Amino acid sequence: MDANKRQRPVFLEVIVRAWYTVKYAVLDNLHGISSVILFVSPLACMGIGEYCAYYRGGVEIGGEWFIPFVLVIVAFVLRGCANAIGSGSNVPIPYERFTEVDGDEVSVPVEREQEMILYVAAVEDYLERMGKL
Repeated sequence: MDANKRQRPVFLEVIVRAWYTVKYAVLDNLHGISSVILFVSPLACMGIGEYCAYYRGGVEIGGEWFIPFVLVIVAFVLRGCANAIGSGSNVPIPYERFTEVDGDEVSVPVEREQEMILYVAAVEDYLERMGKL
């Protein structure tokens, strides 16, 4: 082994691989996570409301209103992020056209070919998730 190249300790390598596994699992399932949060939000509202009403002796505007509101906002932000990265329930939409039309001729700039291939892959992933491909 070259003296300039240092190998990571095995324990650190396992932690790094586990981190990337969790990260990709979360990013691939953002839409599902947001759906679970939206499902749990009313239950959290009821549970927190009952807890606060029992211990305070009445319902006041506090955690029983604020926490579920924050959960719903977090769920919609996660859903928007999932749609933006292509793992959501919406068709991925490019920021601008890939093709340039000049009369009867259609072309794609060379610098955008890789981006177009990635976009087509994202659309195919969406179609597979929806059972259309």
